[in-house]
Amino acid sequence: MNYKLFPLVFLLLSCFQHPLPVLPSGNLSVALLSESTSPVSPVPKTPTPGVAQDSLSGAEEFPDSSRANELQPTDSEAQPENKKPLLIYSDDKLSVNLHFPHGTKETFETFKSAILREIPVLPDSVLSPGLASITDDSLKSVLRTMLLDEIPSALLTYQLKDVSVTDSSTIISFAIDTSNLYRRTEPLIAFYKDPASAPLYPLFSMDTNPPGPEIYSRLSLLIPCEGIPVPRRALLLPNAPRSYRNGIHRGIDFYANWGTPVRAVADGVIIRAEHNYKEVLPEFRKSLLAETDKLGRTPSDIFEHILVGRAVYIDHGFSLVPGYRAVTIYAHLSDIENNLNPGTKVTRGQIIGYSGNSGTSDSTKKTRNGAHLHWELIVQNKAGEYYLGQGLNYDELFPLLVRIFASEDE
Repeated sequence: MNYKLFPLVFLLLSCFQHPLPVLPSGNLSVALLSESTSPVSPVPKTPTPGVAQDSLSGAEEFPDSSRANELQPTDSEAQPENKKPLLIYSDDKLSVNLHFPHGTKETFETFKSAILREIPVLPDSVLSPGLASITDDSLKSVLRTMLLDEIPSALLTYQLKDVSVTDSSTIISFAIDTSNLYRRTEPLIAFYKDPASAPLYPLFSMDTNPPGPEIYSRLSLLIPCEGIPVPRRALLLPNAPRSYRNGIHRGIDFYANWGTPVRAVADGVIIRAEHNYKEVLPEFRKSLLAETDKLGRTPSDIFEHILVGRAVYIDHGFSLVPGYRAVTIYAHLSDIENNLNPGTKVTRGQIIGYSGNSGTSDSTKKTRNGAHLHWELIVQNKAGEYYLGQGLNYDELFPLLVRIFASEDE
């Protein structure tokens, strides 16, 4: 009977009972298992017989050459009395090899206790292929966080991949199933990488094809906050994700200091002016956002009556964008001009209110942090309604917005 296979059988049974958690992607490339479970000093990059070299990320050296020889096969009958198991990770931390020397006194339970128990960190190499085409770093960072939140912890577990036996040790290989990860992350990345693929909800539009940029070919608007241009960051523009409310950003965030005058971008008629807006309590706002989690989207009532805060809506009729009724929204205001009410006519450049943070989390905490103007242009026809820039990628959207707001009245 081959007694060398006893440890292998025991290990395999234990492995199926105890899946291995992912280790943090820190500096720990090799862990020598001992009662103290402390990592040892680096080992020279000496090839290990029977192990594919492309699976090794390098090792950490032992303090003296005599201990380093523990890793090498020997022709001598004399073997070290207490040979230690060895963990070797790939560079991307997607795979790990466990080297169990024949005759080791260590058990699998000892191996488990040596694993650092931290929150799993998904290697960048898994997410980067889908994120490579996104050039805006701030948007990429938000998407990375959203993807990590969407991935079940079960997919971040090392699974048994292979077992091999050499003259000196049994090598058990584990790996993360990246095929499952890709299937989970790629649709989420594609959703934000290609805004045209974003679904339109029935209460917002009856047509699944938003109009193209050609309908805005003659559109020229006044910048709403004097001296504050269209921001370059994708997160502040239409189509950016808004994970806190499970929705999509429909407008432009102009970051203006608290109390900055806000102007009408074109002639029109006031259809909403929230003079009597009262901020909600923090707990109530959180409860509403929890409901968006259950729905997977932002309901119109929560968005229109809570999240936009103190707001002004202006009806520009059908002349601004031919074939469409145009409405502009000015949200998160700190104050509104007293003479504005539904039915009041306003002219291009007229001051209608002042920037603030109403409707935001900071406002519920009674601070002035995060003050800005959230501005939207909504266009409507018989098929439904859409926001300016819907379905456009960043390379099309940003130049379009810059052109629309190019002119400044004297």
